[in-house]
Amino acid sequence: MQQKDFKMQCLWAGGVLVGLVCLTVFLFYNQQQVKQSDNPVRGIVVETSQMMASANRPVLSMYGYVVVPKALEISSPLLGDVEKIEVGPGQSVKKGQLLIGIESSEYDRKYREALAEYKSVCAQIKGEKRASKINQEALEQEKSLFQLSKKRLVRQKKLAEQGAVAQIILENSQKEYQQHGLEVNKRQALLAKHESTIEILQATQKSLAIRVERAKDDLDSTNIYSPVDGIVSDVNISLGGRIDSKSLIRIIPDGQYEMRAQIPAKYTGMIKEVLENNQVLSGKIILDSTQVPVRLEKLLPVVEDGQMGQQGVFTFVEQSDSEMFAHKMPVLVRLALPEVENSYVVAQSALYPDNTVYVLDESSSLKAVKVERKGFSYQGGDEPMLIVTTSESLDQQDLMLTHIPNPISGLAVEKYSEDG
Repeated sequence: MQQKDFKMQCLWAGGVLVGLVCLTVFLFYNQQQVKQSDNPVRGIVVETSQMMASANRPVLSMYGYVVVPKALEISSPLLGDVEKIEVGPGQSVKKGQLLIGIESSEYDRKYREALAEYKSVCAQIKGEKRASKINQEALEQEKSLFQLSKKRLVRQKKLAEQGAVAQIILENSQKEYQQHGLEVNKRQALLAKHESTIEILQATQKSLAIRVERAKDDLDSTNIYSPVDGIVSDVNISLGGRIDSKSLIRIIPDGQYEMRAQIPAKYTGMIKEVLENNQVLSGKIILDSTQVPVRLEKLLPVVEDGQMGQQGVFTFVEQSDSEMFAHKMPVLVRLALPEVENSYVVAQSALYPDNTVYVLDESSSLKAVKVERKGFSYQGGDEPMLIVTTSESLDQQDLMLTHIPNPISGLAVEKYSEDG
């Protein structure tokens, strides 16, 4: 019995010993794992790109639609009866083609009257100038006679003092001198009157010239011509009807399409400033493999309800390109914005939340840098790249392009190398 108990005690002691050995091995192994996990993870391989600041032009991508501009409303300021109508709704017209003729006899009469008055004043001016020239010549003669009579009077006075000339001869010389002086004054007065009359007539001439021009314009305007090639959509007057200055004919121009797209509010202020400085903002409509050049002409003043921005109106650089499109056709347009100085172009994979990118320091550890997004660049093709600016220079620094989960400053990484 005692022997049996001794064996049981030995077995129990052996089991305890084996358990202690296993526990020691287990604790030692787990302690090694904890120590390894406390060490920073190294060896994350990332792709990088060396940065250099430059002037980069952002490109704004938008969806828009091609439309026909507002139809042309043809009207006339004249009053009169319609004498002829040469077109009808749906008819194609060419630029310069006659549309409507207004009864012109009254306007012809006014033009002829104004022209006659104008010619009469021109003739009066011509007559006054001729008379002025004659009086000027006569004045020169009178001045010569006046000088001669003056010399004669002086000589007669000297002779009279010597008793060599009778008193009556001296008196006649004095009368002659005075008479020539009066004639000189009369001629000068006539010349002054001619000048005054010519000035008045020339003022009347200018006024009549304007009247003649207006009367001629009115007479010419009795025939209304099409200002563009297009299609007549409406005719709002009938033969014999009275013109009342309202819209007479509506024309939709041929091929005069424009493109409209919503400009985000973020860019409207900058774009307004550029347009006010008469600078050109160019863009391209992307149509399959074709790029059609367009130009931003203006921003519409009305902001559509529910839209954060304003509509931009684009025109085709070459109007013939507009023939590729249909009314209300949706298109993708890319608008080139002004250059951003001292900016960087980075891949979208390099940008992290809160507009953060990471660069590698001398020890290949990550360093977080805040950036400001300025737009997209398509210099490398259809894949957009980000244009960013920073408060600190990134020149000659390696930017991490590989997007890794949860990066932090100080994390050690390895730059990718094709050599492995």
